[in-house]
Amino acid sequence: SRYAEDVGMRADYDEYDPLFRTHYQTTYGTTGRAYEDFQPAYLYGHDLAGNPQYRNMSWEQVEMDARRSWEREHHDTLWDDIKDAVREGWMRVTGQRYQV
Repeated sequence: SRYAEDVGMRADYDEYDPLFRTHYQTTYGTTGRAYEDFQPAYLYGHDLAGNPQYRNMSWEQVEMDARRSWEREHHDTLWDDIKDAVREGWMRVTGQRYQV
C-alpha cells in the first residue's frame, strides 16, 4: 500500500538523518539557520532517490526536474539556498559519488 511505502521511506530516512546532520554542520552550520530549516530539503532529495522515474539517472539528469518541482511546492525557500541539501539526500541514498 502507499501508506506502507511512505512509512518505510520515513523509517529509511531516519537511518540517513545522522549523515544529513553532519552535512548540515559542515555546509550550513555557520548560516545561523537550524537543521530543521534544511530537513525538508534532505527529505526531498531522499525521496527523489526512491522515485522509480529517476532510477539509474545521475544528479545532473535529475536536478532540473527537482528544482522545478521544489519551486512549485516551496515558494518560501529558494532552490539556491537548499540545493546542496537536496543533492546530499540524493547522493547518499543512490550511493552516487560527487563529480570532482
